[in-house]
Amino acid sequence: MKPTLYVAVHHGALLDLWRAQGARALRLCHVDAHCDLRGLLVDPARDRAAARGLSAPDNGNFLAVAAAEGRLESLRWVWPRWGGRARDVGTVRRLGDPSALPVRLGVSRPDWFPFRYVDMREERFSGRLEEGEHLDVDWDFFATREGPLEGLRDRVARFLALPLTPTPPAIYLAHSPPYSHPTAPRFEELVRALSARFDADVVRLPDPPRVPRVPTLTTRARWAAEGWLHRRGFF
Repeated sequence: MKPTLYVAVHHGALLDLWRAQGARALRLCHVDAHCDLRGLLVDPARDRAAARGLSAPDNGNFLAVAAAEGRLESLRWVWPRWGGRARDVGTVRRLGDPSALPVRLGVSRPDWFPFRYVDMREERFSGRLEEGEHLDVDWDFFATREGPLEGLRDRVARFLALPLTPTPPAIYLAHSPPYSHPTAPRFEELVRALSARFDADVVRLPDPPRVPRVPTLTTRARWAAEGWLHRRGFF
C-alpha cells in the first residue's frame, strides 16, 4: 500500500494529526536539525523516558508531548553537522547528563514510560528504515538558519540518493519557516520529489489551532547559554 505524504508549515501540526488519528506506539525516524523533544529525559540504556518540565505543545516539544501521551514508541533522530544536542534550542536530556544527577542519586523519582531513543549525525545514517518506521523530515535539516545556504541542492540530493527503504507507512515533511532560510521553492521541489519517489498522495496539514511558539530573544539566549555549558560538560 502506498504511503501518504503529510506536508506541514509548522512541525507541531503532526501532534494534532496523530491525536485526530488516535495514533499509538508509532516508530519514527526524525530527520531534523532539532530534536523537538524539549522537556523529555531519556535513559537509552533501559529504553525509557520521563517528562521533566514539559510545557504546552509547540514546535520545539511536540514530539516529547507525543511520547508522553503514548503516541511514540521509539525515535531515531538524524541530525546535520550544524544540529544535534549541543546546538539545539532547548534539547532532550540524557540520564547521564550532569543536570540529571538528582535522578541518578534517587533524590528525584520521575515517572518512567517505555521509549527507545537513538540519535546520530547524518554521516552515520545509512538510509535504511526499520520495518514499520515512519519517516519525518524537517526542511531545516537542509536549510537551517544555523547553517550555510550554499550547497543546499547538494544536501537535498544526497538525502534523496539514500535507499529510504523499506517504504514507510507515512511520510511527514515540515517547512518550519522560522528556523529555515527563505527557500520555499526548493522546499516544494522536495515535496514533489518525495511524492514521486514513493508514489505518495500529498495531504497538506492545517496549522495547529494554537499559535506556534517562536522563542523570544531572552529564551533563545538562555538556551544558547545552556548549549555552551553542555558542550563543555557542565549541563
